[in-house]
Amino acid sequence: MKTYRLYLSLALFAMGLFSSCSSSGKEEVQDIQSLPVHPIETMEQYNQQELITRNPWEFHRIGDNFFVFNGVPDCAALVFRMSDCQLLGEFMPKGMGPGECVTPRYAGCSAEEDTVYIYDTSKIRMFKYEIPKQQTDAFQYKLIEEKQSSYNERHMMTARLENGLTVSLRYSGTRHLFTLFDERMDSIGTFGSLPLPIEDDELKNLIQFQGIMASEGNTVYFGCKFFSYLCAYEVRGKDDILLKFAHNYLPIPYTYTDRISIDRQRNIESFRDIKISGDYIWTTFMGKTSQTIDENPEGEGYADYLLVFDKKDGTPLAKFKFPNKGSHICFSKDGKELYHFTVDTNIDVVKVEDLLEIIE
Repeated sequence: MKTYRLYLSLALFAMGLFSSCSSSGKEEVQDIQSLPVHPIETMEQYNQQELITRNPWEFHRIGDNFFVFNGVPDCAALVFRMSDCQLLGEFMPKGMGPGECVTPRYAGCSAEEDTVYIYDTSKIRMFKYEIPKQQTDAFQYKLIEEKQSSYNERHMMTARLENGLTVSLRYSGTRHLFTLFDERMDSIGTFGSLPLPIEDDELKNLIQFQGIMASEGNTVYFGCKFFSYLCAYEVRGKDDILLKFAHNYLPIPYTYTDRISIDRQRNIESFRDIKISGDYIWTTFMGKTSQTIDENPEGEGYADYLLVFDKKDGTPLAKFKFPNKGSHICFSKDGKELYHFTVDTNIDVVKVEDLLEIIE
């Protein structure tokens, strides 16, 4: 056992010093903490403090509307018109009945943005909704179908792909990060090896690889919340899954006594949101130690930075600092504006062209 622990410590230390190589064998990527920081200037700000009273756990643009998933007791999300940020209505009622949700998570939408997929992590069920493009002053939507998964394992998040397959992020205690579902929501396999040299009997002691997901086409992107691990897989089919890249950008400081755990005084917590726009991966980034967040969750539990990566190979390209804290972002349909949901429940509008001048 001592030999195994020594081997594990050395392996984890080596992993912490170097980022993992991508599947194409590229050089190690740059330490994201050492990137120069550029300030962000906002174009304008939507102030909706009377309507939006809490921060979201998800923030998306679908069609011409903002969807704010923020844990209100009656519905999955509040819907706001983008043009003036006025409240249009509620989306998807809470409850145990047909078409109702308990713990809803956004799974994706069609290319035309007239169909939305919601996965309920508690009910283990996928919902498909039609969103009419022509909306009145009252938000309208229609339940098309709901599918109960035959696989009785809960997942943290899901991402639906263009080919109809769904990738779900698993909890700890498993060898792989993801479960793959077919269009009937039947499990057809798992993939995505944990980026740690760990024995099977130690998996139960491993902290959850919680994180955030996004998809574009048939590629799924995953960023870890606790560690600076970012990866992308192209999922063409059950037996045709290609690792595009997998990087760990910062050391993972571990302690090992009777179980594996992170050193919260030194571990840097990382990604809080991820979106794909243009040629880039856009993530909100914490850049703070776990202990700092533990001691002051209200003040430090939000992202300060925007990190941008090349979506082909995960190379970090630029680091920006938000003028206001906030963990969630989305983009206009043409990709020209970035919307940042701040801790004060405002939405800052950022001109993407200004950011691209530094990135490119």
